Amino acid sequence: MGVLVAGGLTGLLNQSSAQVIDGSLKFDKTSSTYLARTPASAGNRKVWTLSYWIKLNGDGGHLFSANNDGFQLEYRSTGVLLFANNGSTSGNTSSTAVFRDPSAFYHIVVQHDATNSIARFYINGEQNFTATLSNADGTWNNNTSHNINGRSTSNDSYSSFAMSQVNFIDGLALGPDSFGFTDPLTGVWRPKKFTTGGTTVNNGTTWSSNFSGNGGTQPTNAFNGTGPKQNGYVHSGSELTVNFPSPGLSGRIVVYGGTGFGNHNATGIDTFTLSDGSVLSSSEKYDVAPYWTAMDFGEKNNITSLVCSAGYTLYAVSVDGVILEDSVTNPTIAYGTNGFYLPMDNDDFNIDKSGNGNNWTKQNFSGTSNDPDVLKDSPSGAVSGGRAQTGITTTSSAPSNYATLNPLQRSLNRTPTLSDGNLTV
Repeated sequence: MGVLVAGGLTGLLNQSSAQVIDGSLKFDKTSSTYLARTPASAGNRKVWTLSYWIKLNGDGGHLFSANNDGFQLEYRSTGVLLFANNGSTSGNTSSTAVFRDPSAFYHIVVQHDATNSIARFYINGEQNFTATLSNADGTWNNNTSHNINGRSTSNDSYSSFAMSQVNFIDGLALGPDSFGFTDPLTGVWRPKKFTTGGTTVNNGTTWSSNFSGNGGTQPTNAFNGTGPKQNGYVHSGSELTVNFPSPGLSGRIVVYGGTGFGNHNATGIDTFTLSDGSVLSSSEKYDVAPYWTAMDFGEKNNITSLVCSAGYTLYAVSVDGVILEDSVTNPTIAYGTNGFYLPMDNDDFNIDKSGNGNNWTKQNFSGTSNDPDVLKDSPSGAVSGGRAQTGITTTSSAPSNYATLNPLQRSLNRTPTLSDGNLTV
């Protein structure tokens, strides 16, 4: 998600799901600015979701931590995101891609589900990497010290970045569609406000029992809640239909499908068709990584069936980022005991707006009208002729995506120090 041209959000502002964000909080490595909190009691340490928008400034350091390195979500100077959560995971897991665009706001969602032995990491709505978990309590969401920026006990390993719209959901493993959507006019991932109430797609249905045709082998493995895995799938040489009970599936539907082509060195193509006639294809080599294609059908309503062509391999189906799981009823969508919402777009950026009162403590922030803590730099991007903004310590301009100094472009014989969100050299 790069710099937007003025007026680029006209379509977004007309979308019912869009959210115009007023700004972002500037964390600075030099000033050691961070937010701190110690929950009064432990929450659900196995199942939770963390969502946030971030503009990285090139400095490596801990973005979130609990009990120092007991939990770490770290951005490294190489551009990768690194994750560890002692207890539920062993060792460190890193992203498969690097994130080094200093002009871009990235949307990160961590879907932590130790009961199903997996954590999924989504970048701008797409799954980027996973971590294998054990069915055990992790360090995050325990009644221990937590930081946003830096390590929570030794108070070091700070980074510089702008952050906005931090949502933590205690007790639910939600996907990115709960916090963002693809703008149908631009195809770009955009923010939307997280809403509570209702439930996710799983409602007690045993999805794997609604097969017609040749069910193939291991029909329950595609719907055991673990998501796409090499050894978790349903496969057959003939066509199969998966029926979804009335009123069907509604939301952003992603089918994780592959080919059952018998020759390991040949690429097979199989099609997957929804009841509204939408067709997408997978193209892989049988039993050779990456095994499946994440076929994103986009927003759909009342889908009653999925037809898999002969030779298919079906690994999983998700709706709004939630994997279909047999015989599971998801609880009502809520923030949960330790859940919190920090918009970070106003001077009270440490105050939880979820209604739970899980506030954080400001550390080393000292913004002024000339050098504010909260900037108009926003995931919403630039708006031409937008409404004036008042009531915060920044400017009166509309939300925008700032032009800043580029930390990747420096002289070969000089290495100037950039700070203040790459606004100062």
